[in-house]
Amino acid sequence: MRNIYLKSGLGDETYGPPFIFEEDKMPTLNSANQEAQEGIFSSIDDLLAKTLIDPQSIDIVIVTCGSFSPSPSLSSLILNHYKLRSDVKTYNLSGMGCSSGVISIDFAARVLRGGQKVQNALVVITESITLNWYNGDNRSMLVTNCIFRVGCAAAIISNNPNLFQHAKMELVHSLRTHHGADDSAYKAAFQEEDDKVSGIRICAPICPGLVAP
Repeated sequence: MRNIYLKSGLGDETYGPPFIFEEDKMPTLNSANQEAQEGIFSSIDDLLAKTLIDPQSIDIVIVTCGSFSPSPSLSSLILNHYKLRSDVKTYNLSGMGCSSGVISIDFAARVLRGGQKVQNALVVITESITLNWYNGDNRSMLVTNCIFRVGCAAAIISNNPNLFQHAKMELVHSLRTHHGADDSAYKAAFQEEDDKVSGIRICAPICPGLVAP
């Protein structure tokens, strides 16, 4: 583990899940929820403060988290925390790996192109690595302990013409391909168990399986 970490290129200012700093270092559902909530709420709070978007004007919530899918869902967590409208459409995407961010933005854009009845989509892209922290000896599964860290990003995707001058970017065109039929792509990042614990195995080549939407 130490050798892999030293070769990973990570510095001393990366963020890890809270449980790894505790004495027993045992991942729990509570610590996984804590990791997810801290990232999600801080990202959305910063986004709403910068954009001055009223939470009540949000029509769609799309949340993606590759390896953590609690019940209630993370999208329901957001709806409850920010007391969004009862007619908000929520979508919770999981198990899509590193391409999930691109997929969620494309998904929001396709829904918004359908008309003016919905105008503002909140897209939240996060990961919770707590329950997939690997303590075994398989090198291909130890890699995820080094390359994945705590983090979250949030964005407002809108078709409201009144917000055009405030937009940072305009999504003009998107093209998605799916390599799931290719066995090497399908197993590029594979959650499984070894003789001791479960984890996510990373297989080479990483591309296109991990990054192709």
